[in-house]
Amino acid sequence: MNFSKKQFTVSLLLLACFQLSIAQNLIQYVPSDAPVVMSVNLDQLNKKVSLDELKQFDFYQGMLKELRTGGETEAEKAYVKKFLESPSEVGFNMLQPFHFFMQKEGDYTYYAVIMKMGDQTKYEAGLKEFKLEQYIANLTDNGNYKFWSHGDEAYAWNDEIILNIWADKTYSYNDWGSVGEEEFNWEEPQNGEEEIVFEDSDIIEMEPAEEEMVEEEMESPEEQIEELVFEDVPVEPYDPYFENNFVDEEKKMAVAEFTKKIMNKEFPSNLAANAKYRTAVANAASDVHTWVDYSYFLDAMKGGNGSFGMAGSEAAMMMQSMTGMMDVFYSDAFLSMGLNFQDGKMVISTDMFFNQDMMRFYKGALDAKFNKKFLRYVDGGDQLFGYYYFNLNVKKSIDEGKVLMHKALLSTPEFGQMADDAMKILGIFIDEDAIANLMKGDLLLSVSGMKMMEFTQTTYDFDDDFNMIPKDTTVVKKMPVVTMLASYGSQEDIMKFIDLGIHSEVIKREGNYFKMTIPDMGADVYMALKDGVMIFTNDQNLVVNKLDKGYKGKQRLTKKHRKLMCENSSVFFWDIPNTLYAVGGESPSTGDPATAYLEMFAKQFDNIELSSSKKVGESVKSKIDFNFTNKGTNSLEQFFNFVNDLYIEFIGGARI
Repeated sequence: MNFSKKQFTVSLLLLACFQLSIAQNLIQYVPSDAPVVMSVNLDQLNKKVSLDELKQFDFYQGMLKELRTGGETEAEKAYVKKFLESPSEVGFNMLQPFHFFMQKEGDYTYYAVIMKMGDQTKYEAGLKEFKLEQYIANLTDNGNYKFWSHGDEAYAWNDEIILNIWADKTYSYNDWGSVGEEEFNWEEPQNGEEEIVFEDSDIIEMEPAEEEMVEEEMESPEEQIEELVFEDVPVEPYDPYFENNFVDEEKKMAVAEFTKKIMNKEFPSNLAANAKYRTAVANAASDVHTWVDYSYFLDAMKGGNGSFGMAGSEAAMMMQSMTGMMDVFYSDAFLSMGLNFQDGKMVISTDMFFNQDMMRFYKGALDAKFNKKFLRYVDGGDQLFGYYYFNLNVKKSIDEGKVLMHKALLSTPEFGQMADDAMKILGIFIDEDAIANLMKGDLLLSVSGMKMMEFTQTTYDFDDDFNMIPKDTTVVKKMPVVTMLASYGSQEDIMKFIDLGIHSEVIKREGNYFKMTIPDMGADVYMALKDGVMIFTNDQNLVVNKLDKGYKGKQRLTKKHRKLMCENSSVFFWDIPNTLYAVGGESPSTGDPATAYLEMFAKQFDNIELSSSKKVGESVKSKIDFNFTNKGTNSLEQFFNFVNDLYIEFIGGARI
């Protein structure tokens, strides 16, 4: 392909713009293999609730008050107060995203916060005021960046970024060893080894036996106590900087080396070079975004990364035996999670990036259709508490799951080949098509408000001879209406299980439905089969009067819920006010503090929705919506108002 001079110039300009945008993004200082990265978009958050608006809240003023009275030195109090009230005065640019990440290297786990430099002169002046005489004494100028370190604190900066970094050493059981293990070896001497012989001079002469002691020389306990003299022990004055005065030189050098690596970008690539990360952040500009690389946890299971502090232990060895199996499921897996504060709702969106084998499994497993007949038997009226729905393609889940299990078993050297052979033999006797045709793989569990229900309780009387006589008593209680629905294929096969329950007298047939009584509770559960739908419910009215046609259209779940279940493989919905008012009663304002908090929560939050899409592209997508009652105001402002109301209640209604 030939480029004209103009095209070539335009291409260079576009490339330069792209490089400039990357350079301005602090993500370039984050290594691509950092296992956990959290990014906060301060500019977006500031547009929703500015720092000046945040200062008006009572809980924020209370936090400032605590900082004014707490802390170790007046310099620290003044610096933190200035930072919280006006970060720009101490050199920070709070209108640019900042990133937190962790990294494991060698014996240390490093934690770092990278923020945008606002004014380097102000930042250095503020740090000098903060650390006083310690500032110059511990400052190093490395040419392209400056580094300050003392105790567990370390800061590095240049004209672009501010880096705050600290480290923890990872210890394992192998590091501890055994006391005296080399000096005292009690094993029998082997061929060629010299046997240890104890001479008489090595034997320590014991004190005389107790009966040989002269009784007259012994003093009574009272006399001993009287002779005790307690002298005043001088107490060293408390040094608030004692911990910082101790310098771990090994850790200090490790932190300095890691800081140099970050500030000079001495790593193969930054996080922006990860194609999956770019896909994740391009989907939506999140207010807060978290990125997790599962390889870190897999390495820990294999014995790296300190094995979460368990290296050398039995638990670590057990985990190591499973590493091959876990590699099949979670190698090359990443989690992207973004939080957005929108008008009327907080949204958490997740993308789960799996390896090719797992993505193939999910594409098959989530390829399932919604059974619209479910809608007949769910009372979705204004008393609905909520529901949970999931749907899997059983046939494809078994087919793809077998491939995964064979790989997982073969990757476990201890028993993998034998277990894989056993699975193959077991497959001869299992009819997978019959399993897939028995239950379709979907389920809908709903709670449709409260209802008065009868319970049979057994009490006992005594006759004249003091023999216990059981007596059944029927009581009426208000209970949640619970219904569970599942699709089935072969009714003939389902009836085989039901007949087994009937013959064992666990299930009783009553007309066109069945009844079971939960032991020790006296509560009845009803089951019915209708047009490919298996119904379990504690509402007898459903199986007696509504089995043929179900609830009327207006009583059923709304179009919104039908759409959610059609488009997703799983859905969870919870109506918060309906549930809390049912728990607290119709008039929750009874003076009880716990009830008052429930009422505050119910007035602020409308409902919660969790959904996982059945459409699988480059990732498996899920979403959580926290829906507020007020739809026209940004959820961050509403959330802060809610926190502020709780804060005022907890401090007795006093304003600061």
